[in-house]
Amino acid sequence: MKRVKTLRSTSGAALVGLTLALAGCGGGTELNCSGSSYCAGRDNGSSAKDSTPSRTPTGNPAPSSPEPVTKESAEPSPSLLEPQSVGDLNFTGDSWAQGTWSLDGRKYAKSLAWLKPCDTDSQVVIQLPGEYQRFTATVGFDEATSVSSTYRDAPATFEVWADRDADGDRDPGEEVASRGAMWDTSAVIDAPLQGAEQIILRIDTYACDGRLVWGTPEVR
Repeated sequence: MKRVKTLRSTSGAALVGLTLALAGCGGGTELNCSGSSYCAGRDNGSSAKDSTPSRTPTGNPAPSSPEPVTKESAEPSPSLLEPQSVGDLNFTGDSWAQGTWSLDGRKYAKSLAWLKPCDTDSQVVIQLPGEYQRFTATVGFDEATSVSSTYRDAPATFEVWADRDADGDRDPGEEVASRGAMWDTSAVIDAPLQGAEQIILRIDTYACDGRLVWGTPEVR
């Protein structure tokens, strides 16, 4: 009977040892598994790394790299003002008609027309209600009016002046655009207006026929 008890207690001790060995290989509690056949294939280093809880770094975070500046963001910002029809603004000078006229087969609404081209020099001064950046228009002879053969080769010059000192005069350095047009050939104007408080529109021609038109002139 004593011998049987000894064997049973020995088996119980072996079972406890086996349980502890298996628990040590499970990664829950770090145990010294050297020399144990139950820890075969276990990477103690990787297990320790995996079991280490992640920590949030203290102090200020590393600065993020700045985003590259695109070409668009480096360019000057356009005017925040809405495009404005020149015919809706206040102006002084020669009497120009407002309406819709045709240039190169296209109708241009809210246009300005000079009805007396023989006057060789006509201009209007237009007050700008804000810091507009550009003036745009299509210019030429109205197709609905006839031009005699005598004047079909007579060009008309359309000029834009940025009146920066608001004196109503065409001062040196204030001319920002000059385009020539023929009775059957229109031209496009896109002129800068930086710093202008007023703009001066001028037409110069010796043609005595036709209707000279600023097609849909706008500031923007």
